[in-house]
Amino acid sequence: MKKIPILFLSLFVISSASYAQFSFGVEGGYTKSKQHYGELELPEDAETSVHGFNVSGLVYYNLGSYFRFGLEPGIVRRGAACVPGWQPEFEGDTKVYTTYFELPLMISGGIPILKKKIELYGKAGYGQSVLVAGHLETIDFSSDAPPIRENLEFGKNEQARGWDHGLYGSLGVGYNLGKHQIFLESDYYFGLRDFDVLNVSKNRSTNFLNIGYMFRL
Repeated sequence: MKKIPILFLSLFVISSASYAQFSFGVEGGYTKSKQHYGELELPEDAETSVHGFNVSGLVYYNLGSYFRFGLEPGIVRRGAACVPGWQPEFEGDTKVYTTYFELPLMISGGIPILKKKIELYGKAGYGQSVLVAGHLETIDFSSDAPPIRENLEFGKNEQARGWDHGLYGSLGVGYNLGKHQIFLESDYYFGLRDFDVLNVSKNRSTNFLNIGYMFRL
C-alpha cells in the first residue's frame, strides 16, 4: 500500500540488526484519547475522552549510550466519547472505540544522572497506523437497557477512514541495571488525518506512565 510505506521499514531495521548496536524492549499502559473537532462548539460539560490501553515492542539502533533511533510497533485503543458525525444532533451519548496497529519511527535522546543509574530522556517521531477494529456504543438515557453496540465499517467507500498518521512525543525516566533498563514513560499522539470522511475528527491520545523494559545486546 502506497499510503503506509513506513509499515515495511521494520523489515529493513530488524533484518539489519547487529548484536552490538541494537536494543529491544516492550512497554504498555493506560491510554486516554479523544478527537479534535475543529470549529465545532461542544457543550460546556461535554466529556469527549474515552479510556483505552496500549502495548508496543521496541527496536532501537544505538548511537552511543544515550542516543538512538528505531521503531515501536504496537497496538493502541483510541476513540472518542462524542461522535457528531454519526448523529443528526450533537447529544454526546454515542462513543466510538477504535483499535489501531501503529508503527512510529522515533528518535530518542537521554541525559544520565546519579552516576548513570538514572536516565532522563525524550523522544519524538512520526508514524502511520492501520485501523484493525472498531465499534460504536450508544447509551439510551431514558431506559436502563445496556448500551447498544454496533461494529464500525471502515476503509474504502466507508465513512470511517481505515488508516491514520501523525506525530509522537514522549518524556520518560529510566533506571539502568547494566545492559538492562526499567522505565516509566508518558507519550502524546497528534493525529494529522480526519477519522471521519465528512467531519473534522483528528485523533488525540495520551499514554500515561507506561511501564517498560529494554535490554541492550
